[in-house]
Amino acid sequence: MEKLVGSICGLSGADIEVLEQLQKELVKQQDFLSKSPDVEVGLAMLDLKRHSLGALHFLFALANKPHDKEHFIRQTSTFLVDCISFQVSIDPKKFAFVCKQFVQNCHDLKKPICAVYPLRAAISKIGSKDFITPQHAQFALACILAKTYKAALPILDRFDYKIDPDKTGLTGEDVRLFFYYGGICYIAQKQYMKALQFFENVISAPAITTSAIMVEAYKKHTLISLLHLGQAPSLPKYTHSAVSRVCKQVCGAYEELATAFITQSTENLGKVADSYAEVFLKDGNMGLVGQVVSALKRQNIQRLTKTYITVPLSTVVEKHQFQDRAAAEHQLRKMIESGSLHATINDEHAILAFTETDDETYNTSCSVEYLGEQITSTMVLHRQIAAVDRDIELSDKFVRKVLSQERGGKLGTHNDGSADAFMTGFSG
Repeated sequence: MEKLVGSICGLSGADIEVLEQLQKELVKQQDFLSKSPDVEVGLAMLDLKRHSLGALHFLFALANKPHDKEHFIRQTSTFLVDCISFQVSIDPKKFAFVCKQFVQNCHDLKKPICAVYPLRAAISKIGSKDFITPQHAQFALACILAKTYKAALPILDRFDYKIDPDKTGLTGEDVRLFFYYGGICYIAQKQYMKALQFFENVISAPAITTSAIMVEAYKKHTLISLLHLGQAPSLPKYTHSAVSRVCKQVCGAYEELATAFITQSTENLGKVADSYAEVFLKDGNMGLVGQVVSALKRQNIQRLTKTYITVPLSTVVEKHQFQDRAAAEHQLRKMIESGSLHATINDEHAILAFTETDDETYNTSCSVEYLGEQITSTMVLHRQIAAVDRDIELSDKFVRKVLSQERGGKLGTHNDGSADAFMTGFSG
């Protein structure tokens, strides 16, 4: 152990060639570290900052065997904040594994809050700030476990993420988990449109088979579509047909809920919610289902404005299945206060009177600011797409693929006729 620690101390530095030599040596010693009972002793002999690459391998070995979780959390927390980026970037997959085990250990000891700040720091350690990394998903998960959803927003709100698995150790699962966890954070902050976009990113991501993450995202996408948009969900046209088909097949309870919602009958919706209550509870979505039922009641009340100028409160109670007048008034006052219903309640005559409202003219400073943000985001996206297009055109794999097809006289077609086969050619 002393010899290995000495090698780490001697080879750690700013020279990339020397660090790559150290990496080769540490990979050779991986079996030794996995079996050694003195890993913690060796780790204590290292400076977590100056010897970041060596410390990473020791923490990786420690995480793969029974260990003192409290001690592991303390060491890893310091390591993630202090480690040198260009050292740990040499082995991004081990770094991702250590981060994942760190979050799991914090969760096991019921200290998820301890993972939030270190994981926020870990995001910037691999690749540049423009890249999405495995640490993004783990950071979002830590925020969910610690119920500090707002802390995740500065990371989730970034628009210009790039993907480079070679630099970051990123996998398709990491990407889907990031957008799935991010969607949950947005739900907690009631930013429903952003949540829908994140869940759509999960469901429509290129894939040959449908993963469990996609199915869970589909369930929440369905509920948020009903809750926020007041309509059955619609997926992007580029979503793989097989993914859409499988999700609909395995999410029968959610499909029935959406069908009942479209009937505009709170009675039908309530029956479906009750009959599949066990399924919704198991999925952890019962709270959202309850909000969907309430949303339909609000939507039905809002429809009254298109038919009536005034309506008796007794009619509201009867039509929308409130327990009594007090419950109906409570719901109506909440809607009026939130601005979702423009009306007044006449207590003396027990009448709900609707008022006219001016349509949004979009000439406020907030509207102009929002429009400017959207234009800027679109310009950034255009530049990114152009850059990706150039990279693909200059890619050796793409050039070889095109030349091969041209020689075969089948440019633009593939032997098996599938888009998946074409994408597979670029996965290696």
